[in-house]
Amino acid sequence: MASYSRAAALTGIAALAAAPAIVRGADLATIRIGAAPTDATAQHLYAQDLGMFTAAGLSAEISPMRTSASLIAAIVGGSLDIMTSTVVSIALAHNKGIDMRVIAEGNVYDGPPSQAAIVVAPNSTIKNGADLNGKTVAVNGLGDLTQVAIAAWIDANGGDSKSVKLIEVPFSGVGAALAQGRIDAAMLVEPFTSAARAQGQIKILGDPQAAIGRGYMVTGWYAKADWLNANRDTARRFVDVMLQTAKWANAHHPESAAILAKYVGMTADAIQSSPRAVYGEKPIQPAMIQPVLDFSSKYIGLDKTSAASLIWRA
Repeated sequence: MASYSRAAALTGIAALAAAPAIVRGADLATIRIGAAPTDATAQHLYAQDLGMFTAAGLSAEISPMRTSASLIAAIVGGSLDIMTSTVVSIALAHNKGIDMRVIAEGNVYDGPPSQAAIVVAPNSTIKNGADLNGKTVAVNGLGDLTQVAIAAWIDANGGDSKSVKLIEVPFSGVGAALAQGRIDAAMLVEPFTSAARAQGQIKILGDPQAAIGRGYMVTGWYAKADWLNANRDTARRFVDVMLQTAKWANAHHPESAAILAKYVGMTADAIQSSPRAVYGEKPIQPAMIQPVLDFSSKYIGLDKTSAASLIWRA
């Protein structure tokens, strides 16, 4: 597996200083990136910290944002160029006439250990999907992969997802919501799961991502088609950086944990001891997206959508 160390990044920056002015200083192409600060959506943070963006002639302006809806609104409003999230909200937007496209893989799921977990309070008697019938369950965003995955898990484990009341609670608020009895269960992702577990706020009920299968894209990188077509070279360089970052992060968990710790308010040791994200190291292919779209059609009424229609080709 190829790697990209801090030393390599610094070497790239040194080479940049000797390069033509087109890729130096004020001539760096600015990209405005929005993402939630989670392990599954942290590639841009690693690229920024290691100097990969600069070495590629890019200047990244990063905005932490919680939900797919807020990220898409920022893209449509023109305050962001690129975002990361699950493909579900992107497909919904695309089918409503907002021409969002997938440009690169983020976190991919190919079996346990999972980046996501269904969690309950430590003293909860809930043991399976059937025990969640009629209960209140929290997801980070309605109409997103968190909702699709948890509904699929409930049905696969003896329950009836249609009987469950789903509400939005940010990942950071799940522990308190469980303690207060406002929710009976929730879907969490790393590093929030390990943090809440270390504080005795939760216990893990199951792996919702397994209900969809194996070998699919959990998070990805997206932009509007008109921005991509008007900024092809910038977009290509961004995709290249994400592929480089994926290879580096998959091979350097201690180093990536130290970087992520600065953005999520946890220690590097706590992050390193949790299940870490696996990032896609290859150009995006329809087969990595289609399973999520098919489950979304079943659980949130997404119109039948071809994965190929969502992918932008440089």
